[in-house]
Amino acid sequence: MLKNKPGIFLIVTTAALIFVGLWLYKEIGHIESTRLHRASMKTTIHEQIKDQEPGTIVSSKLESRCGRAVYTLNIKDDNGAMRTLQYDIDNGLPIDADWIARCMRKP
Repeated sequence: MLKNKPGIFLIVTTAALIFVGLWLYKEIGHIESTRLHRASMKTTIHEQIKDQEPGTIVSSKLESRCGRAVYTLNIKDDNGAMRTLQYDIDNGLPIDADWIARCMRKP
């Protein structure tokens, strides 16, 4: 059917490619925006920790737990004791360890 009308095929194909291109542009923009926001929140969290917690950040990682992006930091105090702090990276608020434990137990 479209063999007889190559112009229609070209128009439909072009429109589909434009649509996919615009969708990808929007998705990449959203991903980049999220990445920049989370980088900013990491800086904010690090500043809060410096002001409130004695010691040095030894390690940190970002992982998904029960639908939340959890930023986990391990801090070593001046006496060598380790402490783990967890934050919701999207809003910068601390996450209660009990919430993490309850979340991880759910079937």
